[in-house]
Amino acid sequence: MTTINIKGLKKAASATKGLTGRYGKMSVQMIYDRATGELSTHEFVGHNSWIDLSDRPECVNVGNFCEPATMSEIAERVEIAVAQRDALAALI
Repeated sequence: MTTINIKGLKKAASATKGLTGRYGKMSVQMIYDRATGELSTHEFVGHNSWIDLSDRPECVNVGNFCEPATMSEIAERVEIAVAQRDALAALI
């Protein structure tokens, strides 16, 4: 897998520290902006909320986290999400 530049990994990992699992009250959505290399986090109460990215093609939804994650786990998820987006774009 190709290594990509990800800004904000430490902050993203910190955002997951207080998460308590699938049945916890909070979740964190992570979004990777390919134009800037920035990884942003968005906290939600519950697990049925998210940010719609259909009008932001430069952004990739990394996923919704409900458990603590390390920087390396998050980096791997970012790379997988970007690779999946690229594969899907190649089909279109």
